[in-house]
Order: sequence, then C-alpha cells, then structure tokens
Amino acid sequence: MAYQQHPDTQSTAKRITLAVNGPKKCPIWEKILNSLPPFLMLFVVIMMIFVIVTTAKQNDADLIIWTFYTAAFLFCTYGFFFVLDNHIRLFHAQETISIQGDALVIDCIKSFMRRHKSIPLSSIRRVDHYDGSRGSSLTVPDTLRVYYGRHSRYRFAINMTYSDSSQLAKEIMKFVHK
Repeated sequence: MAYQQHPDTQSTAKRITLAVNGPKKCPIWEKILNSLPPFLMLFVVIMMIFVIVTTAKQNDADLIIWTFYTAAFLFCTYGFFFVLDNHIRLFHAQETISIQGDALVIDCIKSFMRRHKSIPLSSIRRVDHYDGSRGSSLTVPDTLRVYYGRHSRYRFAINMTYSDSSQLAKEIMKFVHK
C-alpha cells in the first residue's frame, strides 16, 4: 500500500493518505437489483402518508392512533434514508482515509449521512473487521470499525477486500502506537 504525503493547507502538519476507496464495481443488472431496497422503502413511506391522510379525513381517530401512525412514519422515513445512504455509499461514494497531524481523518464524499470524521490517534483503542448486514439486501459497505474514546465506534473502509482492510487496520495501528 503506497502512501502519499501532501502538505495540509490548514496547518503545518503532514497529510498521509492511507487509502482511497471507490464505489463497488459490478454489472449494471446488480446495480439495478440493489436499487430495489431504496425504492421499496420509499413505497412504504408513501403508503404511510396515504394511511395518515385517510385517517385524517375520517375525523374520529384517537390520540393513540395518531401517535402510532406518527411513530411508524418517522421510523419508516429513517429506514428509507438509511437504506438510501447505504446504496449511495455502495455504488457512488468515494472515501479517503488519511492521517492528518495527530488524527485519523475519514472523508466520504457523495454521501449525505456520513461525510467527515476526525478521530484523535491517542483515543483509538483498536480497529477490527466489521461484517454486519453482509448477507442481506440492506448491505452495509463498511469493512472496518474503529473503537475510540470510552464507548465510541465508527465504521469505515467502504468496499475493501478482507486482505486490503487487514493491511489498512495494521497501518492505522502503527500510527496509533507511535
């Protein structure tokens, strides 16, 4: 894995780029098939809106029914944005993992839920492989998880192979132990 050193424009510290990860390379039919979960979640949200409007026209709904509908709508809306963000990160995002000064910096452009994360190297406890949700249609593209602080963790390293992510984890831990 080659390193690129760039002078940081905001400080005198050096920037060492550890990895630049891009979108998943796959045939067009797989991209179309993996576009189904966001559309399905959008359909569910639209159906929730239809149910809420239909209930509002009846004028005899109790407060508990409105509370249930509102909670279900908010949950489905969050699910839609979660699935859409994972889809965008899987097929369109680009992630840069670098060391800037005394921090691990993870920038993910073309993603709307996670864009920039800066983690002090001194607070990193460990970096492990992340394999959550790998077998489902709601695939999470992250391959590593960094544990830092007392109870904080962050997933990153989109679309990397196991061997590449293992090498990246070792390189990050080298910087932590310096």
